Amino acid sequence: MAVQERFLAGDPVGAAAAVPFDFVDRIALLGPPERIAERLRAYDKAGVTTLAVSPLSATSEERVRTLTGVAAAGRLAGL
Repeated sequence: MAVQERFLAGDPVGAAAAVPFDFVDRIALLGPPERIAERLRAYDKAGVTTLAVSPLSATSEERVRTLTGVAAAGRLAGL
């Protein structure tokens, strides 16, 4: 509720800060390649066949680096 209240009060930064880390961690691929590979294997085991990867980076170079890292984690996961 704090997230919505802060957002509706015109405080988007406060709203983002109120999002629990555990929630973000459950819906995003965070961490080093080994951890991302572990998460990818778990998605595969659960039957997930498609993931959308949207790197939130400021530059094209950073987005390419992120996507390259996710691809490497996929190879590490054996996918």
